Amino acid sequence: MRHHLTPCWKLWLFALANTICSGQEDPSLGKVTLQIDAADQQPVGMPLIIHARFQNVGETPISWWRGVGREVPGTHSFHVETKHQEDTEWRVAVVTNHGADEGSGHIVKLLPGDSLLVPLAVSVRPQSVAGHDPKSPVYVTSISVRVKGSLGGTGATAEKQISIYHDPRLFTERQVQMLGGLFTEGFSSFWYHVARNHADPVILDACYRLAEIDNSSVVNAACDVLSRQPSIPEERGMDFARIVRKWAAAGDLGAPVITTALATKSEVARKAALELLVESKKGPNISVFRVVDALRWSPGDKEWLQRVRSELESFRQGGIRDARLADDVSRVIQELDQRLAKQ
Repeated sequence: MRHHLTPCWKLWLFALANTICSGQEDPSLGKVTLQIDAADQQPVGMPLIIHARFQNVGETPISWWRGVGREVPGTHSFHVETKHQEDTEWRVAVVTNHGADEGSGHIVKLLPGDSLLVPLAVSVRPQSVAGHDPKSPVYVTSISVRVKGSLGGTGATAEKQISIYHDPRLFTERQVQMLGGLFTEGFSSFWYHVARNHADPVILDACYRLAEIDNSSVVNAACDVLSRQPSIPEERGMDFARIVRKWAAAGDLGAPVITTALATKSEVARKAALELLVESKKGPNISVFRVVDALRWSPGDKEWLQRVRSELESFRQGGIRDARLADDVSRVIQELDQRLAKQ
């Protein structure tokens, strides 16, 4: 049977097809513009710091997902490309920020006329600074950044060119901002995020020093930065063994401290962490949950993994009163078996 379309339907389908082909968005989704705010000069060897500014220029609110403890959208809302001055094509860049892409949260609205400023750290390929005088600013290159942002189903694009300098002043400013994130803004702050993912030797040295102070929140932040590094010097093991015991005795031992201690691969530090399994027999202790979790992925050779498995099995056989802890221990033992099977 042939179906005949009325003139009205033909007009509607034509309009729909024209909208799809032209890339127009559904008016009900609203409309946003995007602008890149960034310092024109930034330090070589560090990520570019930019701010993507969304503004609702439509007549309807635009909804977006806000993760718990976050104030901005996560990186799923952005596609970022970079092009160095010698490049002929754009390259997709790794971009991170402190927004939450998944997990708990709620929907919020960007009202007509309102704007939202989202900070982003954009990784760029290393640039040579050989032969540059570190005492005076030296221009290195220019990098163009192109951001395609989406918010609540809407989309927009913006570009900006940034000059890269080998400049002690720019280095120092960036380092101060990262350290400020460790001290004052908490784990959800943008500058804490930058320090955690892009720490340079100066920041790492400061974190070792901060791990020794009498402020558990700062110690946890500093250790979280350190624990994300490819390796921790073994000679730091004695220091972190002392730090583990100190905060365990105070009942305020954070997971990053344990992870950093194990990352040293030091026998002294490892022993301090394993001792907490025995101590937990004296009564419930949140530290033991954190030790078990840290042991799950602690670095080490086959001999170390076998030792961890043996310690956890002995701990389990001794009787674990907390059902959740017992489940955690059993799960970690299974995962250790899988790691051992791959070696």
